[in-house]
Amino acid sequence: MTAGSNNGTGDASGSINDMHLSPFRVLGIALVVDQLGKEARMAFRYPTSLNSGTTSDRGGDNHHYPTMKSSSSSSNELFFTLSSRQMAKLFRPKHALCGQPMTLSVGGTVFCFRAVLMGDSSVESSSNHHSNSNNNEATTAAAASSSASVTSSNSNNTNNNTATNNNLHTNSDQLVLFSVIVALAPQIDISSIPISGWYEGNDNENQADLLNQSLHRFYSSASVGGSSDGMGSHSSHIPVSQENHRASASFLAIRRVQLSLARLCRVLEREEKRCRYISIQTNHFFRIRAELQKKWEAGVVVPPNGAGAGNTKPPSSPKSEFSGKGPSAAERSKKGAAHHRRGNSFSHGILGGGDASVKEHRRKDSTSSTNPHPTPSAELLEEDKEQEILEQILASGPQKEDGADRQQHGNLGRELVHVFHALSRNDHDFPPSPSVLSGRDGVVYVNRHIAVAMEAVSQPKTLSSAQQKLNSVIVRPYHTLIFPIANASPSQLLQALQSSGFTVPLQQLLLMVRPSKPLMDIAVDANLKLSVTMELANYMVSHGACVASTVLTRASRLACKRVDRIQELALDFSQTFDDWSVSLFLIVNFLTNNGRTLGESMKALTTGDDVVSASLRAGILSAMFHEDDTDEYIFVENNDEGVNGVVVNGPGYVSPGPSEDLKQHQLLHPRSEELDEVLYSMAIWLLSHQVLAHVQDYLVLHSSVSSGNSSHPPTTAPLAGSPDATMPTKTTPAAATTNADGKASRVDASTAEPPMTFDDSLLKELHESDCLNGNASIVAISWRLGLDEGRLRAWAARHDKLRIVSRVAATGDDWGAV
Repeated sequence: MTAGSNNGTGDASGSINDMHLSPFRVLGIALVVDQLGKEARMAFRYPTSLNSGTTSDRGGDNHHYPTMKSSSSSSNELFFTLSSRQMAKLFRPKHALCGQPMTLSVGGTVFCFRAVLMGDSSVESSSNHHSNSNNNEATTAAAASSSASVTSSNSNNTNNNTATNNNLHTNSDQLVLFSVIVALAPQIDISSIPISGWYEGNDNENQADLLNQSLHRFYSSASVGGSSDGMGSHSSHIPVSQENHRASASFLAIRRVQLSLARLCRVLEREEKRCRYISIQTNHFFRIRAELQKKWEAGVVVPPNGAGAGNTKPPSSPKSEFSGKGPSAAERSKKGAAHHRRGNSFSHGILGGGDASVKEHRRKDSTSSTNPHPTPSAELLEEDKEQEILEQILASGPQKEDGADRQQHGNLGRELVHVFHALSRNDHDFPPSPSVLSGRDGVVYVNRHIAVAMEAVSQPKTLSSAQQKLNSVIVRPYHTLIFPIANASPSQLLQALQSSGFTVPLQQLLLMVRPSKPLMDIAVDANLKLSVTMELANYMVSHGACVASTVLTRASRLACKRVDRIQELALDFSQTFDDWSVSLFLIVNFLTNNGRTLGESMKALTTGDDVVSASLRAGILSAMFHEDDTDEYIFVENNDEGVNGVVVNGPGYVSPGPSEDLKQHQLLHPRSEELDEVLYSMAIWLLSHQVLAHVQDYLVLHSSVSSGNSSHPPTTAPLAGSPDATMPTKTTPAAATTNADGKASRVDASTAEPPMTFDDSLLKELHESDCLNGNASIVAISWRLGLDEGRLRAWAARHDKLRIVSRVAATGDDWGAV
């Protein structure tokens, strides 16, 4: 067993391997208090057991963790098997160590704890109390007699409030010290967790994904400056030779825990000095435990599993759930009545596994009868009692004693449970919820009025590396936002953010988000600065609530990006679109057929007579509208205003008037608008889940750029309003020059260098800007150079030295945006 001090400040941004595993996961949290006149005791521990459904098997995501050895699993139970006295002995440090972050490694379990010493007078009294361990009983008796004398001196007073106030000034329950403990279990197979040498690499940790040297220097420089939490003194002792080493991921994870404990203990200390918050809450916890223990011993209250110490009544029915394969009647009479595991709101227990799990535990009971240690049934009984005490603590309301009813508003037990879940919020791969964006999943409210930010032990699953964490995801103004998760849609995010004033700009942005609009247009609609819009967009993308994508319009062309995900996402797709019965392969084929645009696919869905279009249309109508397909089409007048939002005539077209020659008639399905919306939403869903991808246009230069004039006449510039683009170029057969003698002479035009046209100037500028290498899309070039996208595409199509290549974006395109 080794112990050490662990110091550091700031949030750590490390990630382990490609599976995004942190070296630790949170096992539990505990609170130890030391009151004057009493020995140190453990007041609270959560959860009550390793199998209580709140650790590795919570949410059914334990398959994300590597398989641990049996010895490691047994060492993880240390936090739950230590008695209250042992926990108090371990985590009641000397006074000189209080106020410092401490780390204790016992076997495979790492305990991060922080002790706070309350007041100078209590220090002196407590030091005298703990200096001589042989006089513990005498000191306790003296304190108890002192308390009894104080109580008896006020027994003549009939006012209960006066007696309570006198009880406030007694020293029998004065808090001397409290300690908050967080237990961590390793997720990687390591021989030992280093308490010193945190910058030494481990073979089982992927050093390529750890923090780089610049981040390590950032934390070192931030720590040298000192910290009010007392966590920055150790960084100045780091040898200079270790500055170039990378910080260990184990060190970064423990640093985050210690930072959270420092914040929590500072707030708890303030509340204890203000209204004796910890003292009153822990006294209530001890009172609940004592009352339940007395009732169980007296046989008044039956334990949660239905059998108590005084309950010797035989079962009313001869049949039992375990009578088939359980132990014999003689064995049951020796071991007592058969108990089953109690189910509760915090624990799956063995009930989650059905009858097989119960019978497996009963089988272990029968085979371990000769074991001198307590039988598993007795251990389960103790766990049930502890769980009942925990539920009573969590269900209790604010305490109204000692005249502090106006200052006691919270429940310390529930707040410690919130701390546990805030520290372990990234241990499981759950879909992002609205609380992720509002930041409430990492905030704990102490006494219901002080917010404390908690750092997660492991990094979010959406961040693939430390570099991605530092630089975030590159989102450009020409991108848009699409939301892949149904429970994190813009409408549900708005409902979760309505009560927070800090998120008003985010609410405005979510109200205006459309997949058909770029972020620059969304910023105008939301009345936000573009910089604020980009910051909010990066914030949501980095938290996994949405995905940055190219704008999806009717002119977009789609291609299949990952065929392997089609079968994997078939069930999610059918559940999203109301038990969709048509194969997902058919949808992907229909949207990517022959490289057609999304608008052409919509038209084929509503008017197509081929087998694929007819079957797809019939499936949508049957699944979503509960009706059959019809052959009764309607005539729609297709003029310059367009049909269903599609502009027939391009921008700048001037309608000559309501001429009958310009009017066209088109046959459309009665449900054409609904069918278009369904197909559009399917395309968005497939894009957000990376099944489909946009087909982008890239410019490629296929001949060298010369400084002279090109072989074709100059064309109009893509820059709108450019005067040089519309003025014709005049050529003369000869030009007048002046020689050295000052006499005019005629120079032949064939020997003079022709002037550079606008086409050649723009081509040269694009070439020098690395826009013609085939890795920059036309959309990105237009944004970077401030050109009109449509006119740039038309100009490139007419130029004889350029070619337009259409393909799916690859990693590194658009100057690192992909």
